[in-house]
Amino acid sequence: EGVIVDSKPVPSLESIELALKEHFTGAILQAPPQYSAVHVDGVRAYKLAREGTSVEMQERPVVIHATKILDWQPPLLKISVTCSKGTYIRSFARDLGHAVGSCASLTLLERTSIGPFLSEEAVDTENTAALMHMATQSQQLLLRVPGLANMILGNEAIEGLRHGNLPRPTSIVHSTAKLGDHYANLLDIAGNLLAVVALDDNMLPMKVLALPCAEEAV
Repeated sequence: EGVIVDSKPVPSLESIELALKEHFTGAILQAPPQYSAVHVDGVRAYKLAREGTSVEMQERPVVIHATKILDWQPPLLKISVTCSKGTYIRSFARDLGHAVGSCASLTLLERTSIGPFLSEEAVDTENTAALMHMATQSQQLLLRVPGLANMILGNEAIEGLRHGNLPRPTSIVHSTAKLGDHYANLLDIAGNLLAVVALDDNMLPMKVLALPCAEEAV
């Protein structure tokens, strides 16, 4: 469907593998596609594109952690990309096509994971039973969120936390929070998750962001 805007020879698998190794590994610069939510002079780029206004999209740094060719049935390439946030796979396809002296666009895009969470773990929001099961696993799910410091509370602070009272500094038995951390898990001495909190500039809890289900509360 759509209008063909360019046509070039299909590259070899060897040239694709070489381009991935030399140009699409580690930190790279990438220009977002015209049809994207990036702001250009205060306006979303896709709105300008729909109006027929062509703008120059500024390159921005992204990181390609890994690529793996899953299938090659010329001219269709199936590839897995592990990348940093902010990476546009539409731009990745476009730039890969240019790198091998050809052109490319997406026919299908599937996000298979976000951080430690896999797509096969996702739940249909209309599946009540699945949602209820996920709710019972909330403690395990919250503990898998990456980049959070851990704070262990003394028993005297737990009851107060249940009533909405943030723990005092003297009730924190141990903390892995360091300068620059913004969030932390509050745990009891046994390692059970009590809450996820935002931290202030002194690395102390200032706001409760999430709590496990009541059935799991210690």
